Amino acid sequence: MNTFTHLAGVAFLGLFLNAAYAEEAPKTLTVHFADLDLSNPAGVARLFDRIKGAATRVCSGHRGGRTLRDKEQYTACLDLALSNAVARVDRPELTDYVVGKQPPEKKTPNTVATNR
Repeated sequence: MNTFTHLAGVAFLGLFLNAAYAEEAPKTLTVHFADLDLSNPAGVARLFDRIKGAATRVCSGHRGGRTLRDKEQYTACLDLALSNAVARVDRPELTDYVVGKQPPEKKTPNTVATNR
């Protein structure tokens, strides 16, 4: 476990917003996890919960929309923020945890993190 490791979960909202929002800078949050033991499944689960909470906050501008497009933008924002964050952490334990949480139809053979 690194003593000074952190992650910036980044959602590139400009990709999913109309032109009025396209000029805004991408929103970011930093998720610290140096206190977690990622060799322990409970530590990995806690990290994922932190990342998911940060993604929810980053994408909150899309929440509560009533149209199908609004809901799709919120879901796309969450998916992008989560996958970017998992890729930036680059830990096989987290990647395996995330892949294990997906329904079978969403599972792909692609690997986000590699063993070092």
